Amino acid sequence: MARLNLLEETRYEKLPVSVYGNQQEASIAVAG
Repeated sequence: MARLNLLEETRYEKLPVSVYGNQQEASIAVAG
């Protein structure tokens, strides 16, 4: 279970970066 949750969290952490293509924009979007 813990491993699955870790994979899910990693995937969701990478998702904004893929969507925005720019880590700075993703950080602003998450912070906003």
